[in-house]
Amino acid sequence: MTGSPALAPGFFMPEDGLDFLAPAEMFTGRQSAAGRAQAYRRFGSLAEAVCFAVESQPAALICTTIETASARLHHKQITDAYNSPGYQAAAPKKKRGKA
Repeated sequence: MTGSPALAPGFFMPEDGLDFLAPAEMFTGRQSAAGRAQAYRRFGSLAEAVCFAVESQPAALICTTIETASARLHHKQITDAYNSPGYQAAAPKKKRGKA
């Protein structure tokens, strides 16, 4: 596995940057001894998944993982991705409410 040695074990990012247009899967919650399942959601792009994780469920970010074919991100990497120039270029357009 390539990636930054500062990442937690099992989490990785490609050294050439993230593909924010790649399909992504998000898992929220932790597996408990009682067998509680994680919440799962699929997104058309990593940018959409990052946006949803940070803006729609910030309290759950600590136990959120986002995966693409080439990356696995935990809360710190999700926040870093959200603040990156690559995300800003690929970010989903905000939907405006009707007046």
